[in-house]
Amino acid sequence: MISPGTLLHQRYSIIRLLGSGGMSEVFEVCDQQAKDHPIKVLKLLKEDSPDLIKRLQQEAEVLQRLPHPGIPWVSPEDGYFCEQVPGFPEPLHYLVMEKVPGETLQEWLKTTHPLSEAEAIAYLKQLVEILDHIHHANFLHRDIKPSNIIRKPDGKLVLIDFGISREMTETYHKKLQQNVTGTYHLFTRGYAPAEQMDGRAVPQSDFFALGRTLVYALTQTPIADLPTAKDAISLQWQSAVPGISSNFARLLDSLMAPIPTQRPKNTQEILRAIALLERELTPRLRLREVPWVVLLSMTMATLCLGIRGNGWMQPLELKALDAMMQLRPAEVPDLPGFW
Repeated sequence: MISPGTLLHQRYSIIRLLGSGGMSEVFEVCDQQAKDHPIKVLKLLKEDSPDLIKRLQQEAEVLQRLPHPGIPWVSPEDGYFCEQVPGFPEPLHYLVMEKVPGETLQEWLKTTHPLSEAEAIAYLKQLVEILDHIHHANFLHRDIKPSNIIRKPDGKLVLIDFGISREMTETYHKKLQQNVTGTYHLFTRGYAPAEQMDGRAVPQSDFFALGRTLVYALTQTPIADLPTAKDAISLQWQSAVPGISSNFARLLDSLMAPIPTQRPKNTQEILRAIALLERELTPRLRLREVPWVVLLSMTMATLCLGIRGNGWMQPLELKALDAMMQLRPAEVPDLPGFW
């Protein structure tokens, strides 16, 4: 067992365990050789499986080839390594990457309110921009979900866990055209579309998972608990988000369409749709920014004008006029022959 204080690769000192799954453990480590001893994340394989080792090596390669503020950085020099550790019969395999501050979107949503429409549009734009970078490099993420998105303290998002990402090589395209699938399929139930569960993921498969991630963020309801239409795929979620604009709802529904060809063609098409939503949203946001004092003043002025126009203030006005007349000084009578 790897315990706090253990030094790996003569460089990384274990601080604490961050998480453990069936195939790997994730630790927070201190890089003893780097300047200022930065904190990083180390993923350790628990099983000595050739397939898992290949996937870990692939994840390191993908992250090294995708430098982006919304993707954890992995050093090309020593991002991946293996070594023999006393007490373990087989060499241990590691992936070391940048430690992103913050918490996953799933964790954060447990302690706050569901996203507003404006927040959801802003988050969707961030994620599509990250996905645009990934797809332009001919990769698929294939595992977008709230637990694989980190929300930093400044509100910026980072997409993590590229363990089942896939490069869109010519060989892969030929297999798709020939309807050839692999012997095993990797996906997260509830966020993966039908074609991915069949081993035929395409760029639009990431859009499906992205749409369902935003629905979860808007409703704070697990995907499995949301009702579906007769096709057992299309989510009936809009009643859980009262007041959402029809255009935004249509965009999310298009991302989650059952068939890939019914979804947007590419990330640029989604970004254009988001730009239209932002233009529609701006006037509404500006109205909300009007100071409440101004609104109160306008309301009171309108109320007073309405009361006065209906004559309801006339008795008070007459009393006020009578009081003013009584306060006038007595007039001096004219003297005869004064002129």
